[in-house]
Amino acid sequence: MEPTSNAAASAGGPGTAFLFTGLGSQYEGMGEALFAAEPVFRDTLERCHDVLAPDLSPGVLDVLYGSHEDRRHVHDTLYSCPTTLALQCALARLWMSWGVVPGQVLGHSVGEYAAAVTAGVFRMEDGLRMLSELGRLLAALPFDGRMLAVKATEARVAETLSEADPGVSVAAVNAPGTVVLVGGATALERIGTEFRKAGIRVIPLEVSQATHSPRIAPILAEYRETVRSVRFHPPRIPYISALTGTAMDGEIREPEYWLRHVSEPIQFVTAMRALLARQPPGFVEIGPGSTLLRMGQQCAVNGKIGAAPWVPSITPEADDCETIAASRATLSRPALGPPPAPSTPLDGLVRSRVAELAGLQAESIHPARPLAGFGMDSLTALDFISTVEHDTAVRLPVHLRPWSRGSTARRSQTSHTSVPRRYPAWPAWWR
Repeated sequence: MEPTSNAAASAGGPGTAFLFTGLGSQYEGMGEALFAAEPVFRDTLERCHDVLAPDLSPGVLDVLYGSHEDRRHVHDTLYSCPTTLALQCALARLWMSWGVVPGQVLGHSVGEYAAAVTAGVFRMEDGLRMLSELGRLLAALPFDGRMLAVKATEARVAETLSEADPGVSVAAVNAPGTVVLVGGATALERIGTEFRKAGIRVIPLEVSQATHSPRIAPILAEYRETVRSVRFHPPRIPYISALTGTAMDGEIREPEYWLRHVSEPIQFVTAMRALLARQPPGFVEIGPGSTLLRMGQQCAVNGKIGAAPWVPSITPEADDCETIAASRATLSRPALGPPPAPSTPLDGLVRSRVAELAGLQAESIHPARPLAGFGMDSLTALDFISTVEHDTAVRLPVHLRPWSRGSTARRSQTSHTSVPRRYPAWPAWWR
C-alpha cells in the first residue's frame, strides 16, 4: 500500500495531511479500545513491542495496557518517547488500511519520527530504537528547569528575552500568539512575573526534560552514534519539517538533522503555514488528542481555515472506536464549501464564541462542523455549550455535542497477552 494509491477522491483520499502529535498529550490506556477491535492497529503495536522487548522493560504493550503500575510509565521520558511512536505508527497504518493515505506529513517534536516513518525516511524499527535510546539519554540527564508557555507574539517574547538570563531560550513557536520558553526555574519565574505584570498570560508546563534547547548538548555525542547507524531514504511523500518550517528532502537523511531536531526550537507556525499553502483536502491528527488541530488552525493566515475537515484519531474523553469512526465518516463526506451567512442571531453568537475559543475568524466557522473539528476537547466543548445555553436560554443543536457521555466506561479491558500475534503485509516503505 503506497501513499500514492488510487483511493477515492475525497477529503480522506490522496493529499490528506497527517499531523503527528508531540509529547505531552499521552494518557494511560490510549488506544485500548482500538487494540481490542482493530487487528491492523493491534498487529502494529505488537510488532513494536517485540522490537523493543530486549531493551525496554516494561515493554510497549505493558506501558499502554498492562497493570496500573506499568501504565503510569507512559508519562516517563524513558517510555513515553518510543511508546508514542508505536501508537502513532499503529494509527497511521490503520488509517491507511482504510484508504486514507497521506499526501503530506508534519510532526511536532517527537511526532517528527512517526512522520519520517510514514514518509519512508527510515524504518519503523529504526525509529523505535532511535527514540528508545533518546528516551534513555534524556531520562539520565539532570534537569532543574522548567518550560513556560507565553501567550504573546514571538517579537514580544524576544524583546523580553534580550534582557533575561542567557540560560532561557525559545523551545517552540506553536501558534502566532503562543511561544514556549525553557530555562532555569528561577529565571523563568522572574520572566513569568514580568509578563504577568504586562497583562500577558503565562502557563507553566509539566516537563521532565528541556528538549529543543541547548541544555540537551551533553547527550548529543552519544545520540549521534545511534543516529549514524540508521539507513535513511528520500521521503516518498512531501515531508514538512517543524525544525526548518519547509518541505525537506536531502537534509532529513543526514544524522545532523536529527541532532538539531532535539536541541533546536520547533518552528511549528512556519511549518504549518507551509503545509496550509499546499491546500490539503483534509487534516488528521495522528496521536492522542487534538492539540495539533487547535494549534494548526490558529496558524492560518487571518484566521481563515477554509472548508477542509480537521479530525482527531483518538481523544482521552471518548471511546476510541467511536471517535475514529466519526472522523472517518467526516473525511468521507464531500467538502462543506464556504460557510453560509449566519441565519439567526443565535447562529451568529455561536460562531463568534467558537471563533474566540479556537483563535479564528467568525466568518471561517461552518455551522455543520462539530466542535471536535476545531480542536476542542470534550471539557472545553461542554463548557462552551453550557455557557451559550445559559446566556441564551436556548438548547443548542445535537450535532454540536460530538462526544457521547459515558462512552469512556465502555473502553475494553482486554489484556494484550490474550491476543494472538499476526503480521500481515506491510507497506513497502515500512519494511
